[in-house]
Amino acid sequence: MSSRERSCAYPALSLPDALRICRTIFEEVGDTALNRDEMARILGYRSGAGGLAARKIAALVHYGLHQRSKGLYRPSGLAQELRNAAEDSTRRALTRQAFQNPALFAAILSQYQLERRVPRQLAFALPQFGISEKVAGEVASIFMTSGVYASVLREDGAFLLQEPAPNQQPAEGTSFPAPGEPSREQLERIPILLTQQRRAFIEVPLDLTAQDIGILRQQLETFAARVEEDRVAPILSWEARARTKPGS
Repeated sequence: MSSRERSCAYPALSLPDALRICRTIFEEVGDTALNRDEMARILGYRSGAGGLAARKIAALVHYGLHQRSKGLYRPSGLAQELRNAAEDSTRRALTRQAFQNPALFAAILSQYQLERRVPRQLAFALPQFGISEKVAGEVASIFMTSGVYASVLREDGAFLLQEPAPNQQPAEGTSFPAPGEPSREQLERIPILLTQQRRAFIEVPLDLTAQDIGILRQQLETFAARVEEDRVAPILSWEARARTKPGS
């Protein structure tokens, strides 16, 4: 067993950095499907088989900005909507969605939704989410930078996604959901049986619509793509190292 401490998957870039990369790819090739190496070359790397290039590409998938299918990557519907958004309010809503797409970020927000803030020393709390202490500081910085950029968090970690008090105007740069988040009484918690007698749970509003189901399906497909990305990346990195060994 390796003594190397492994960490759960997380985007290696902040959301604003990922959006800049997404914009660069759009400017170069539009929505053309690319393989990993082609994407890496646009970003200034020789190969996308491992290293920083692979981590940047994976971050695009984490945020739901790119989708991977049959070894090819192309901008997602979310990325297209962000690119074409004419209204600031639409752009802010889509940016918040991208921030909450990474499974880790969604779990952190869910964990602290009652407190309405994440811990000021978030790095110390991240091991409970499967993040190793070695990278906890980096992950906390990426999370906070992304959350502040998306107008989901203040710099002190307080949530911005909350209804204002009566007759209170939102502070500049603050955005609120419309309509408000459902209360616990308006949600149904659905258990899902997995393999090896494990279970997952999903919470949905009682007044779920067909459009909501379509959104859930899209989010699950994005999550599945991230899982596949995290599974493939270490294999590709190992193959790249193997090809560079002397005598190979």
